Amino acid sequence: MSTRPTSMLYGNPPSWWWQTRGVIGFLLCFAAVNGVLATAGPAAAKDPSPVCVTFVESFQRSEDSPIVSAIGVRWTPPTTAAPPARVLVLVDTSASQMGDYRLRALDALSGLLGGGRPADRYLPAAADVACVPLASGFLPANDPAMRVAIDRLESRTPLGSTDLVEVLDSAAALFGEAALPGPADGRAIVYVGDGPGLGGIDPAEFQRILETLRSKHITFSCIGIGPQINWPCLAAIASATGGMLLIPDDTVTAQDAGARMSELAVAATAWPEQVAISSELPDVVLQMLPVRMPPLRGDRDSVVLIGGPLESAVLDMVLDNSAAGREDTPVAVNVPSAVPADEHAYLEELALNAYASGGVFLPLLGREGLDLARRAIRGEAATLAALSRQAEAAGAHDAALRLSEASLRRDPDNVAAAVIRSVSQQLPTPEAEEIPPGTLPPLVENPSELAEVNAMRRVRAQLLEQETAVQLRTARHLMMADPDQARTVLKELQQSVNGSDDLDAAMRDRLARQIEMSIRESIVRSREKLESDLAAERRAAIGRERQRLDGALRQKEDKFKQLAERYNALLTKGIELRYQRPPAQSGHERTADEFTEAEKDVADEMAVEASNIYGNYPLGLPARELARTAQIVANILHHDAQNVRFRREMQRNYMDALHLVDIAAIPFVDEPPIVYPDADRWREITKLREKYKSVDLANPGSADKKIYDALAETVDNLEFQETPLRDVIAQLKDKFDIPILPDKKAFEDAGLDLDTTIVTQSVSGISLRSALRLLLGGLDLTYLIKDEVLLITTKDKAAENLIIKVYPVGDLVMPLSASGGVNPFQTGGGMGGAGGINSGQSGGMGGGGGGMGGGGGGMFQISDARDRVARREKPDPAALPQSQQSKPAKPAKPAPRSLQAAPVIGSGASSGKAVAAPEAALDDIGLPPAVVDSGDLKTAVTAYLTASAKPTSAGGAVVDRIREREATNAADRDMAIRMTRLRMTAAKLGKQGQ
Repeated sequence: MSTRPTSMLYGNPPSWWWQTRGVIGFLLCFAAVNGVLATAGPAAAKDPSPVCVTFVESFQRSEDSPIVSAIGVRWTPPTTAAPPARVLVLVDTSASQMGDYRLRALDALSGLLGGGRPADRYLPAAADVACVPLASGFLPANDPAMRVAIDRLESRTPLGSTDLVEVLDSAAALFGEAALPGPADGRAIVYVGDGPGLGGIDPAEFQRILETLRSKHITFSCIGIGPQINWPCLAAIASATGGMLLIPDDTVTAQDAGARMSELAVAATAWPEQVAISSELPDVVLQMLPVRMPPLRGDRDSVVLIGGPLESAVLDMVLDNSAAGREDTPVAVNVPSAVPADEHAYLEELALNAYASGGVFLPLLGREGLDLARRAIRGEAATLAALSRQAEAAGAHDAALRLSEASLRRDPDNVAAAVIRSVSQQLPTPEAEEIPPGTLPPLVENPSELAEVNAMRRVRAQLLEQETAVQLRTARHLMMADPDQARTVLKELQQSVNGSDDLDAAMRDRLARQIEMSIRESIVRSREKLESDLAAERRAAIGRERQRLDGALRQKEDKFKQLAERYNALLTKGIELRYQRPPAQSGHERTADEFTEAEKDVADEMAVEASNIYGNYPLGLPARELARTAQIVANILHHDAQNVRFRREMQRNYMDALHLVDIAAIPFVDEPPIVYPDADRWREITKLREKYKSVDLANPGSADKKIYDALAETVDNLEFQETPLRDVIAQLKDKFDIPILPDKKAFEDAGLDLDTTIVTQSVSGISLRSALRLLLGGLDLTYLIKDEVLLITTKDKAAENLIIKVYPVGDLVMPLSASGGVNPFQTGGGMGGAGGINSGQSGGMGGGGGGMGGGGGGMFQISDARDRVARREKPDPAALPQSQQSKPAKPAKPAPRSLQAAPVIGSGASSGKAVAAPEAALDDIGLPPAVVDSGDLKTAVTAYLTASAKPTSAGGAVVDRIREREATNAADRDMAIRMTRLRMTAAKLGKQGQ
């Protein structure tokens, strides 16, 4: 086994480097970031020079092997700020930088530019197979041209691979031909990407580019972003040029890493020249890796490996201060020695790997990089120990010995590798030499008996050998079907062979090896069978899933086909019917037509089944396109059919309206004339009308009126603080002098008590009605006026006592009949007249016998509202004034149903005749007595509900159609009134137990 991975010689890390990617996290390869400063060695405490040794670690395998040490060197920078710098930002645009990695790289660039110093200048460039500058020169971070350069970077397509050597060659040339920067000109490169690919870098080219960067004093720092970051190569470049390496993780965003890098990339750096390490001891030669001393920083250690004893060792160097405008400073640093320890055995492995290339690929970026290398090498040692254990179990003793020694070379404290090595080194015990005959006396008197015993042992041994061979063949055949069962049989056979005393050592060892080989073969066959079974199960599962998906797709296609056929059928029927006539009307609602059904029912379901979501579509493009346009087409046809019908109806009604204009052109005589009362009379009759705003069918008496008047009174300073409800009722009763009683039965049902129910309320300046609502509302109580008292009860109980009132709605529902040019004010439809609002005064806004209630009715000419609310009879002509009786009046229209029928309906006036006589004889708002007292109640109710008004025919065809429509509306309202009467009678009979 080679001790030097050849991949390290070509710029690629060995396998153990990639095993540490999970422990990198956010790699800040400097101690100052974490707030921990490394402790300097003894010489550092006494050495006043700006360079000191911070730590020393040593390892020596044996007295004959050389000592390998790792030392950390740190520089103390001057207190003055670092000079302004030119920073070249290389953003990797290779094929690996796609998707989220591209966005993170742009975020890192944004953070880098946002956190830079005002005096620094930046030049963004794209890096893949070459370095392509994106601006004409170095610019301030907030320059408008910088935004243009970033836009160019965003529009660049990630392609190709990363040729880091070519990129760094071109990048170094962008800083000019000057070998060294001036006193106020720092140089830095910040690379954002994942480094070179797995092809690697030639060591000679790699060393050449490092020398180019060092000769121009250009630091190289990196922000690692990508799917597989070659951080060992990037860390080696950063270590050799005095840079930094940051790798964002889940805890630190790329933008934060860029902001931090804006400070680290331009930090002060010391460039050591003429470096030499020597020892005062005779015949001692010290070697340093890397051969070229890395630049020194003040925020991290520069780590080097030294081969040889460090007693009396001195590190001499000259710090190049030409960039800072100062003279070069010679420095001599005493390197302290350290006691070798086995825990530092990884140093020897690092030195062996780096020796051939001169240490240019050592990723020792600070003390943290050295610790990471130690963990990686120890992980490799654990892997080698596991391999050696497997080799020993397989009987490969030589391979197990080599693997265990390789593991112990990397980690001498690995217990598992030490055990395997000790087992592998054990040699078999030699057999005892045969004793010549005659040396010892015979053990038995009868040698034939001993020979017989030995012969029997040989026979049993041969028999066991044959049985073993048979069982081995049987086990091999069994392995094809059941490897686990074959392994069980072999283990039982192994126990039988090991426990037999008839076998000699050689035969037992031979049989045991054969059985062991068969057992291992069974293990392999078992794994193969398991993989085969898993593959078969996987194929079966894939087949079942494919069959399920195929069935689901077919079912989905069949369902969509049915929906499409139904959709086409609805559209075909709608085109045949709805362009000629509207859909039928059910009650007060018009039924939906075929187009609406196709749009809201079928098209919506089609859109769900074939949704236009981008991705793995279950249905084809024609189905998705049909589902997308189905609603639109149905909606267009629906509105187009309506427009055609409306246009046809508009044309028909237009001609009818013109015909009515011709009829209205017939003049009429202004006799009798329309005489309006004066303003004082209008105000008087308006005031008299206020009491008819609402009519209570209960016909309240004086006691109820007193309570209503008290409820309208204003309350002043009514305040209750933690007062029982009983006391509140008593105070209100005394204050307003009205009878107030609690509903004890309702209180008991609700579980309330007058003494424990507490009222806390303060009201003033409002009516008593509002005050009671505030006082009782918080207790879920209310009040009602019943039996001439103000009853305090619960809301549920109050809901059982409904009060019916009549409100005038004639102004809202009375239609104006356009019959034959007749003046509507001469048909008794005016707002006054004899027997109208003025109740007996002549004149008014209409002809004889009219009010808003129709001929002879008048809107509020009610002698007894409770007795006449359901009647349609006219007032007695004898009660009319003489002037009104003498005037000729034309036949009046029927009274509006809002005043003729039940007061709870409030519907408009009808154009038909009055209802039959039984309805006029009612004394209640329910069904007529003739219906209620009928012997065959079902037949009477059916006859009552089927009776309807017959419209009159007068005038031309247009007038007939208008009156026909009015009669139809009146019939609907009449049916609603009859149904209301039926419900009221049913409720009343139910309360009476009938």
